[in-house]
Amino acid sequence: MRKKIIADYKEKGIIPDGDTEKLWQAQKVIDTTVHPDTKEVILVPFRVSAFVPANILICLGMLLPGSGIANQVFWQWINQTYNICLNHANRNASNPLTNQELAATYAAAVSASCGVAVGLGLGVKKLPIRPAVKNVLGLLVPFFSVAIAGVVNVFMMRRNEISHGINMKTQEGVVVGKSKTAGLSALAMVATSRVVCSIPVLTAVPLTVNALMKTKFFQGKPGRVMALNIGLITLALETALPAAIALFPQNISVAASSLEPQFHHLKDREGNPVTRLYYNRGL
Repeated sequence: MRKKIIADYKEKGIIPDGDTEKLWQAQKVIDTTVHPDTKEVILVPFRVSAFVPANILICLGMLLPGSGIANQVFWQWINQTYNICLNHANRNASNPLTNQELAATYAAAVSASCGVAVGLGLGVKKLPIRPAVKNVLGLLVPFFSVAIAGVVNVFMMRRNEISHGINMKTQEGVVVGKSKTAGLSALAMVATSRVVCSIPVLTAVPLTVNALMKTKFFQGKPGRVMALNIGLITLALETALPAAIALFPQNISVAASSLEPQFHHLKDREGNPVTRLYYNRGL
């Protein structure tokens, strides 16, 4: 129904019941539930709207006070499994991956996150530094594991966008070719936003909880510590996700002259030079 509302407006200029609010509401639903390239409905757990509730559980597991390396490996595995599904559901669909490529990407991301978690966890324990400093560094292991694996995940999952390029469109939505330059730029933006999103959740939260656990109100009160953890994680995610997404628009406008030579002398249907092109960076 909502797709029909948008289609009728684009093709015939029809506004449902003359109510622009209904039109905008339909567009909002389409934007958040339908993939912009494939036009397929994204499964609920892998929509951006599901990111916060899913990651509350994942981050809570990774930041569990007193947890060991085995716990880190388990939650890093869960995190990368979720991320691979999220990346695939919200990818730029110019170059579909085969099942074998998806499996290789999954293996690389899980290996990177778990390897960093184990390596940093053991490395921090062996550092000849004061216990207090060692404890702080240990609290930051989940962040570095997630950040490094997140970058690996994005670039492995969407490496075809660099090797084959992504679809470049005119303002009217006409595909005029594929650009490797835009593909690399899209991946850099997505990877940056993923790292930025994890900073407050996996740095500020564990350091804050660690400090407050030493106060009388939280000492020996695991229930209060858990409630604090959940509250801070939720607040951090609710703040960090919009900020990370807002860093870059989803539909990127770029000067045609900044791309490969094949895009430098394009003409529109009226014979006018095409100076700007557009692409979907994905999420």
